[in-house]
Amino acid sequence: MTTLAKVLTLLNVALALTFLTWATGLYTNQIFWATPQNQTGERVDGMVERATKELQDALPVRDAAERRLADVARDVAGLEKQRPDLLRDYADRLRSMRAGDVPDIKPPVQLMEGTDLAFKRTGQPGLEFDGKPALSKAAYEKAIADKIKELGDLKEEMRKVIAETEQLTVAINGTKDNKAEAVSESERGLRVRWEDALALEKQYQLEQQFLRSPLTTVTLDNATLKRRQQQLQARLDELNNGSRAVGRR
Repeated sequence: MTTLAKVLTLLNVALALTFLTWATGLYTNQIFWATPQNQTGERVDGMVERATKELQDALPVRDAAERRLADVARDVAGLEKQRPDLLRDYADRLRSMRAGDVPDIKPPVQLMEGTDLAFKRTGQPGLEFDGKPALSKAAYEKAIADKIKELGDLKEEMRKVIAETEQLTVAINGTKDNKAEAVSESERGLRVRWEDALALEKQYQLEQQFLRSPLTTVTLDNATLKRRQQQLQARLDELNNGSRAVGRR
């Protein structure tokens, strides 16, 4: 016997054993599709009958699911009709949040509230931040730009004030630190010139007091001499009158 014949013989034996095992398994584990005969007198349901009963039990569930599906389908159809309007409303709300130029959405930033997706565009409170109504994106950008411009103007004003302060400081203190070498008025500064003016004023006051003392003395002496002259003149007049009276007697 050749090698090929031996292989085919063994393969035939293996297939025979496989089919024998398969047939034995089917026989020992057979499924009774129809109602089988029961030797004990009890009724035994077959697979077909059990499947039929399960199908009958599932029919009410199927009917309820189909009714629910029909209701949902009607709702979906209604929502599909509303969808274009809602898309336009959503686009308007986005535009209002960005630019705030939608006339019938006031305030411009609102919470999307309503019943059955029918959003109200007016008559409801707007979104708030820190107790203040929310503005549109364009309004916030403008407010930020205005604040930046205001800060820039303030910075420029501060720069001018600092420059003026530096000029005044130089004008007050002078351009030279060593005042002994300062010649011109700008080099000496207002402080030194003010001190010089105060010193000159004090000097003038002292000179005025010095000159005023002799003048006051002379003035007082003249007044005293005038009073003395008046007194002597009055005495002389009395004497003259008295001598005349004596002569008449």
